Amino acid sequence: MMARFEDVRLALGDRAVLDAVDITVPKGKVTAVVGPNGAGKSTLLRACAALLVPQHGRITLDGRLLAAYARAEIARAIAYLPQERAVHWPLAARAVVALGRLPHDDANAEAIARALAAMDIAHLADRPVSQLSGGERARVLVARALAQEAPLIIADEPTAGLDPAHALALFTLFQRLATEGRTIVVALHDLSLAARFADHIVLLANGRISATGPPGDVLTPQHLQPAFGVTMLCTIVNSLPIVAPVSTLP
Repeated sequence: MMARFEDVRLALGDRAVLDAVDITVPKGKVTAVVGPNGAGKSTLLRACAALLVPQHGRITLDGRLLAAYARAEIARAIAYLPQERAVHWPLAARAVVALGRLPHDDANAEAIARALAAMDIAHLADRPVSQLSGGERARVLVARALAQEAPLIIADEPTAGLDPAHALALFTLFQRLATEGRTIVVALHDLSLAARFADHIVLLANGRISATGPPGDVLTPQHLQPAFGVTMLCTIVNSLPIVAPVSTLP
């Protein structure tokens, strides 16, 4: 499923959060949306998930206006993982993951089991989520999105609360899902993770697109330093890309 933003402007209250956004999110790829705090990353993801409606421009999925999709269609087509990791009921982890099957009106046990295994939480399936650590709870909510088996997965800071091993495992899974035809869109602060796993980068600053394209073209000091306001190190160590702030700009 390919998403397209065409001259999108979106305001929250009297503040324009996105302005003149024109991008294509390619099908079957991992797209990372990066940028400083307040750049509009979460707003862009929520608009892509049909949770916010732009005041100007249009958003399409596979050439069809997102606004033309029925809510039930959106629920089957898009799995959305917000930044918030709150679960307000002491449900068993398996029951929370099973909520991902609601758009399909079935409790596909195999899909639920695959999602639990993918996030390494099968051993926690019968534990109430209220008794889990923050990182374990985050993995349960990612598993819920995976159980939905939607062609478009949108995840806002999906590695928040995850230890390094599970963060790497999650992005390895995202890469595999993309090779199987799923479209993955994630907002990330970890630029090295974006450089290593993303096929496509969208760099936002002040609600506008600063750069978009392959990681090697976008994650450069030329683009990153003015966006983040810091001197950036972009290098390769042991065949792995490293992108990190070094110092504030003079």
